[in-house]
Amino acid sequence: VATGGADVFAVAFRPETRLERWDGGAASVHRGALLYSLPIAPNYTVYAHHFGTADMSSDYYLQPTSPWRFALDVDPASPGSTLRFESRGYRSGAAPWNHSNWPTSIAARLRPLPTWSVTANSAAEPPRSPACDAAARCGPAEVRDLVPHGGTELRIGELPVAFFGPPGDGARSPRISVH
Repeated sequence: VATGGADVFAVAFRPETRLERWDGGAASVHRGALLYSLPIAPNYTVYAHHFGTADMSSDYYLQPTSPWRFALDVDPASPGSTLRFESRGYRSGAAPWNHSNWPTSIAARLRPLPTWSVTANSAAEPPRSPACDAAARCGPAEVRDLVPHGGTELRIGELPVAFFGPPGDGARSPRISVH
């Protein structure tokens, strides 16, 4: 609520892409108020049906059908230099939180991280960052789109960081300490 002339409101029409750091050095990618996540293609299996037709009031298991075990290959000191925001704009008739054809995305370099495990039918806690070291080798970098978190059914929104330092193909010396 604005009061008699003393309040200032700032609106950023081109906000910076930023990382938020989590336990173990994992990171989530944000731009403005939106969290961006890696969408995972789901397979639905009905495990309980309560009443009505087949598509009413059912409980489902969702199993991933696309890769999800990745480490984010980003320079934590300068995420905007390694994460590329893309805006395709609104398309007439599209729902704001549709599950495909997202109006915005962030292209991110990710490295496959096969050692990320599953616990109780869910992704385990993200491996400790930096995740791509001699003990846990990662695959070659690939570019994948991160999309608005609310426009996904199954997703990963918190990723371990591959290395600390500018992206590249070799090990890097730590520039940021994780406690």
